[in-house]
Amino acid sequence: RQSLVWKDTESLFTNVLAYYPRSHIAHNNLGNAYRRAGKLDLAILQFEAALQDVPLEAQNNIANVYRDQGDLAGAEVALQASLRIRPQAKTLSNLGAVYSKQKLYDKAMAQYEQALQIDPHSKEAYLGLGLVYADQGNAEEAKKAYEQAIAIDVTYPEAHLNLGTLYEKLGSYEAAAKEFQTAMEYDSTLAQAPFNLAIVEEKLGDADKARTFYKETIQILPDFIPARINLGILDAEEGRLDDAKMQFEAILKIDPSNAAARSALN
Repeated sequence: RQSLVWKDTESLFTNVLAYYPRSHIAHNNLGNAYRRAGKLDLAILQFEAALQDVPLEAQNNIANVYRDQGDLAGAEVALQASLRIRPQAKTLSNLGAVYSKQKLYDKAMAQYEQALQIDPHSKEAYLGLGLVYADQGNAEEAKKAYEQAIAIDVTYPEAHLNLGTLYEKLGSYEAAAKEFQTAMEYDSTLAQAPFNLAIVEEKLGDADKARTFYKETIQILPDFIPARINLGILDAEEGRLDDAKMQFEAILKIDPSNAAARSALN
């Protein structure tokens, strides 16, 4: 279903650009559609096309793609370029996320704190603080930060997702499931939410619900290998061998060197 949403979005903004090739709004929206669909090189081209008209937004979007690609140095360069134009809370939070991913927690915290000085209601800064606290094992402060982000914007799916992940780690599976479901309600394209929910449902002993949410994950993101592996294992454990085989074969089409899938088929 979501692949159709992406396709429709791509078609819409591609059509807009056919009539208005300088539309930075269309370039950025098409870039975001490509990014959500995993077409990162195409996303970069669209964001670069928007640089002249909206350099701040475009640089932030380019940084996000670099981060998705694992190019943290490239992401930092793009964000620093944006900050030289004008410091913004969201840009500082994105830079904090780049540092956090490198486990440079002091530098990350400094960016989030600076973001909150500019905008005390920056949900991205509170989310980033929560992620740092969680990585450092401070569950209490992480929970407070996530809840603060949700208080600012109750529809913020990433905050619900990460609060759910925290609950799961603490063994509060019912609370985790509730947060993952809420994240799905606010962003139906966020593949990590149904995936995490499927894992929680397995832990709660509901294999049917787990299967449903693994399938939903794959429908959103067909190349999501961990979801296919877990679904294949679940099917095999319940004697659905043909279904399990189908998942492992699909994995090998995505990643021919995947040892887990190859081992399962053998």
